Amino acid sequence: MLNNTLKTLCFSYFFAWAIFLNFYFVIAEKSGLDANIAGIVSGISFLARTVGLLTLYPYLIKHFGTKGTGILLAGGTVVTCILLLISTNSYLSIVCLIAVAFFLPIGLPVTESTLTGSDLKSGQYETIRLFGSLGFIISIIFASFSFTYYQKEILVLLIVLPVSIYGVTMTMRVLKNQYYDISLTNFQPIHLYVFSIVFLIQGAHAGFYVFGAPYFHGLGFNSVKISAIFIIGIIAEIGIFKALSSNQSISYQSLLLVATVASIIRWGAMIASDNFMIIFISAMLHGITFGAAHIAFVRFIKGENPSGNFISSSFLIYGAMIMSLSLSIVTFSINSIAFESYFTIPVIVSIVALVLVAMLMVYKKYGDRIM
Repeated sequence: MLNNTLKTLCFSYFFAWAIFLNFYFVIAEKSGLDANIAGIVSGISFLARTVGLLTLYPYLIKHFGTKGTGILLAGGTVVTCILLLISTNSYLSIVCLIAVAFFLPIGLPVTESTLTGSDLKSGQYETIRLFGSLGFIISIIFASFSFTYYQKEILVLLIVLPVSIYGVTMTMRVLKNQYYDISLTNFQPIHLYVFSIVFLIQGAHAGFYVFGAPYFHGLGFNSVKISAIFIIGIIAEIGIFKALSSNQSISYQSLLLVATVASIIRWGAMIASDNFMIIFISAMLHGITFGAAHIAFVRFIKGENPSGNFISSSFLIYGAMIMSLSLSIVTFSINSIAFESYFTIPVIVSIVALVLVAMLMVYKKYGDRIM
């Protein structure tokens, strides 16, 4: 019963998250904003994610627990999405877009804290997390039925419905309501160093989602082809989650190395060609980048300190800084140079991450002489 409930939680949240992550820029454009304003709003939205996670999440998780926080974020997301649907004013639409970005991302640390705080056997985390990737894929398939470069109403409803299910699932008795006292002062230099590497990897990774859909649309790809590019990446992500669920021996350093190399090759292919098949095939490396980096992060924090407060604090950093602030920086950077050339920044960021991973591996082998 617990596993099925956690699978439903992951499936529903990442179903909505796929729309938010992949099509937020598109929703902004379809709300009557021009491309430049939509890009600025996208960047501000990621700052809103960071602020929401660093301010609201610690308070909610301490006083209302994982279940109460999950229910509140679901309610806030649904209300703001409905207002966005009925809005005919561009200023109200901007406020609603930023509000959605404030509420929905709180589900990242809430969901991860719910999973890691449950009584799961070895390898079950990766298996359950697969259902998040499955929800991600099915969400994009649903979105692809909007053949005229996606419709705002369909995209917003594809956030509202699964988030509602997520909120209801959080009320299930089988889930423990876990309370955490978040602290951002207990991290050691090695923690911050590894967090920085994942920050760079996932920042480069997320640049694909911020401007991927409009970039591919500009290349002449229809919504089915665009969705196919997203889907093949998630299939690769599912594959690596599945492989790693049965292999716990691979170190987090090795996974970070895989993630950075895959990212460099993937973005290098984007620079080399705008051919659909090359982009489609390279998208598999995109999924491997995220999957390897994510599992590396989970294994690292569990290996460093398995306490609930440390894990929850780490996932707050993961959600606020690694998966939000990094996106904001990448988004503003890309928007300032024209998103048609957006892959140049992620490839540079990936190379920097590779250098840091190499230094980490030397450090782990030879001690603290380089740090």
